[in-house]
Amino acid sequence: MSYRQLLILTKCYLSIEKNSIKIKREDTFNLVPAEDLAIIVVDCAECTFSAPFFNQCSKSGIVVLICGNKHYPISQVLPCNVHYRLYNILSMQMNQTTYFKEKVTEQLLKGKLLNQKRVMKFIEADDEKIEMFDEYIEQISGHDDINREGTAAKVFFNALYDQEYTRFETDPINVAQNYGYSIISSCISRSLSLLGFNLCLGVNHSGLTNPMNLTYDFIEPFRALVDYYIYQNKTTLTDELNVQTKKELVNLLNIKVKVNEMIVTVQYAIELLCKSYLRMLEYGDEDLDLPEIIETNFLKENESV
Repeated sequence: MSYRQLLILTKCYLSIEKNSIKIKREDTFNLVPAEDLAIIVVDCAECTFSAPFFNQCSKSGIVVLICGNKHYPISQVLPCNVHYRLYNILSMQMNQTTYFKEKVTEQLLKGKLLNQKRVMKFIEADDEKIEMFDEYIEQISGHDDINREGTAAKVFFNALYDQEYTRFETDPINVAQNYGYSIISSCISRSLSLLGFNLCLGVNHSGLTNPMNLTYDFIEPFRALVDYYIYQNKTTLTDELNVQTKKELVNLLNIKVKVNEMIVTVQYAIELLCKSYLRMLEYGDEDLDLPEIIETNFLKENESV
């Protein structure tokens, strides 16, 4: 199982040598076995690539995430046609009933709110605000027509940040959120693609121009982990993320969470969640394998990053 993430921050030439990713800088180079890699994040406008580099990434199931001039991920190259029964998976996706979609959506949203509640406990937020989440979780049904997800998000963000916080601004918190969410979503896209899923066919998200509807569905239970990290580091964040912060946001894929009483990395938890969705479609399993965020000291976890 591929498990490593590679973050490229300086000018180099990426190619292939003996089934390894070759990173060449002037007169020096490094080789990284392609079979070890899950994601490559390229955050340098001066990097260049060979065609065989992308061919090998596709064959090895590696996602290449490319950042723009503002150092925010703007493009991703996903492996395609790597599954042996794409039409079969597509048929199952297209034949999902409304009831099935509502069941999956409800589990994902409740998983999201449960993790937000856990994080609020870890940071010792106001007990009254934490207790409000029990009601929100109970009231979520199907596609959440009464928008308890949105109500809970406001309470959650105000508890972690402050009353003036607004999503989609350009402050350091939002910059870090966007970077962290992109890293998680790229790993989800990779896992779903390798299982043969068409990413534009979501269960709750259904944007006509969104090629990643399914990814946006499955990132929900993981979002609170990014915010948990940001809360512990918010005093050191800057408008333009420094190198160490980028490394730590990529390293979120290696942070431990709990799935079915097992302690696993976020990257593996993503794989388990996506596979459980396939089992629901194919065999009628009732439940998704949802991640549970556990108490984490990110400073300690990132000492060697």
